[in-house]
Amino acid sequence: MGPPVITASGFPGKIVIVTTFGPPGYLRAAMSAGASGFLLKDAPAAELAEAVRRVAAGERVVDSALTAAAFRGRGSGSGRISVCC
Repeated sequence: MGPPVITASGFPGKIVIVTTFGPPGYLRAAMSAGASGFLLKDAPAAELAEAVRRVAAGERVVDSALTAAAFRGRGSGSGRISVCC
């Protein structure tokens, strides 16, 4: 597998996906492509703001409910991903 698509393109910013739906496959695809965060848009504004601050500080952030669904039965995984809110 090559480098993440987002970071391989030379884009210097951070990407946070904010979505209505969070199927596990979408979460895995977004994070594999280089997104720094994946959140549900119905989260409270304070939680979204905190997630953006954490991504700006260099963390990868994923909504806690989406994390549980995506990694159920897959072990703890690896990498530094913060579970937010």
